[in-house]
Amino acid sequence: VGGQTGMCGSVRGVGAGGIISTPFCILYKLFTLKLTRKQVNGLIRHKDSPYIRSLGFMYIRFTQPPQHLFNWFAPFLEDEEEVDPKAGGGQTITIGQMCRHMLTKLDWYSSLFPRVPVPIQKEIESKLKARDEEYEQQMREERGVEEGEVEEEEAEEAYEEDNKTEDTRGGGGRADSRNKHRRRSVEREKPTERRRSRSRDRDRRSRQEDGEDKRSNDKHRHRRSRTPQSPHSHRSHNRGDHRSDRSERNDHKRRHR
Repeated sequence: VGGQTGMCGSVRGVGAGGIISTPFCILYKLFTLKLTRKQVNGLIRHKDSPYIRSLGFMYIRFTQPPQHLFNWFAPFLEDEEEVDPKAGGGQTITIGQMCRHMLTKLDWYSSLFPRVPVPIQKEIESKLKARDEEYEQQMREERGVEEGEVEEEEAEEAYEEDNKTEDTRGGGGRADSRNKHRRRSVEREKPTERRRSRSRDRDRRSRQEDGEDKRSNDKHRHRRSRTPQSPHSHRSHNRGDHRSDRSERNDHKRRHR
């Protein structure tokens, strides 16, 4: 890791004192085994240790063609598992940061990766930029959703507190709440109930009108019964009386005779 001097200073994976590091020894063994695609996926997705995964990514960076590098590293750019690649510790990074470093830079702790052609390097950088923008937008949307949920919870809590304060008030508060409830019930009256009330009003009006008609007819009949007889009828009655008087007088005269 320090300043490399001596005849082995420019060799990859060799320290200042000519000591070869353990990861490069393992990588050399993996190069000789010629791993399959399935075996490489098993390395980079291993669950036991992040160092095993790091060796798998280094194997990909050294052996795979430059145009295939982004497809290998893309699923792990946001990986949060931590690893300390420096000898002696002190520089902990995540797997995602390590993958980005391998895609964008050639130097890896004084060891050089194979060079990537400029057009492919520009394409990789543009893909990384677009991916970062998409990731930031997604995080903003998630934060907005979380803030909206928090605001809804706060509004619900405030509403519940207002209800509790209304319940704890005196009779005036309860009367106000009852009046509000009655107003709402009247406003929410169903159309069928309105129709029923209207029909009832109509029936009452018709009954009142029928009663008034009957009363007027009875009064008219009573008036007719009380009206005096016409003068003609009185005259005819008087004539009958005069005739009866005359007949009685004639009878009396005959008897007297």
